[in-house]
Amino acid sequence: MVDYEKNLDNESVLLYNNRNSAVDGGVFMKAVDALTVALRATNTTQAEAAARVGWVPQQLSSRITRNSLKADEFFEVLEAIGVEVVLVDKSTGLAINLTSPKRRVKKMVNRVIYNNVAATYVADNFYADGENEYGEDGYATELFVDKEGRYFFVDYHKDDPKQDEIRVTSKSAVDDFIEKYGKKNAVPPVDEE
Repeated sequence: MVDYEKNLDNESVLLYNNRNSAVDGGVFMKAVDALTVALRATNTTQAEAAARVGWVPQQLSSRITRNSLKADEFFEVLEAIGVEVVLVDKSTGLAINLTSPKRRVKKMVNRVIYNNVAATYVADNFYADGENEYGEDGYATELFVDKEGRYFFVDYHKDDPKQDEIRVTSKSAVDDFIEKYGKKNAVPPVDEE
């Protein structure tokens, strides 16, 4: 004989599991859930967090309500409220920096494509004077190394992203930059070119 109650119960569980699967966000934590936890933990309101990243409160609230917070925005808000998220490459033990690059810059130099998003962040000179994000000339620089071990600088213009530039650099310039501004992220050693 068929046990209809048991089958009906099983169907409701299957229906619940299908509706609440990881694919559609279901019962697993979303970025906005993590942000809500972080806001509570730091005693920060949504309005305060929005102000710290230069948004009006409605911008953050609507992104949370619509669950449309982009990854870079999520990490920017976490950084602004004093929460650090660290990812570590288990194979190398190296930290993966989530707050850099400032903006995506990609350019071909000497028939090689350099892309700061695809490279490993090493260091920067933002707030080098302790007060201003950019230098007196309106530029700030980040240092990257690509997977082939080529170091390059990205110069960001304060007011005009079209003026952002990639500069390929030498090992000695890398050493000078790190000595002056400090290394912010561990990178594997690279042989002199």
